[in-house]
Amino acid sequence: MKNLESFIKTDPENISIKQKAWDDMKQNILKSASEFENEKMEEGVMDTVVVMNLLGVNTMESCEGHVEKEKPYPSVIFGSKKHSQFYSKESNEINTKYRNVKGDSPEYRELLESIKEESSNLKNKVQILLDEFYSGKEWSPYHYGISVFTKDSMYSLAPVGLENTENNSIENKRTILDLSRKEMDDFTEFLKNKYFKE
Repeated sequence: MKNLESFIKTDPENISIKQKAWDDMKQNILKSASEFENEKMEEGVMDTVVVMNLLGVNTMESCEGHVEKEKPYPSVIFGSKKHSQFYSKESNEINTKYRNVKGDSPEYRELLESIKEESSNLKNKVQILLDEFYSGKEWSPYHYGISVFTKDSMYSLAPVGLENTENNSIENKRTILDLSRKEMDDFTEFLKNKYFKE
């Protein structure tokens, strides 16, 4: 991946403001990941997660992809910040307010509706970014283009057509992982360019 400074306007003030926001976001993400048992932020998707959050898309989980596991491709799960807060181990306004609310109550249904609406808005935002990224690009049958998939009240950003790859050979998984990581890296570079040039 390219150096961050190559994406930042030459204005020194802009560089320091954008870089500080980047560094702060990265630290917040690392802190949040450490709150969950056995969770760590994988370096292969760190820039993707950081820039998505800086562009206003709340991320929840991510994976850089692994040939020895079932997912030989990178993915980032995103959705409503309220959803993240509801399941957070740390006390916050949302999980404190709804901790003792029953699942069939109007308050709980209202929370679920607001989570769905916020997540849907984020999905639309990411889809617009993907449409812009892929505008004018040619597709081949072997191209692992990135798309948005529904996952309960959340969404997953991942390459298309790789859902059933767990039984592939290790060699085939390596090829899939290399190609799909390249695609995710290219999309991440596009997002970084968008963030640092705004």
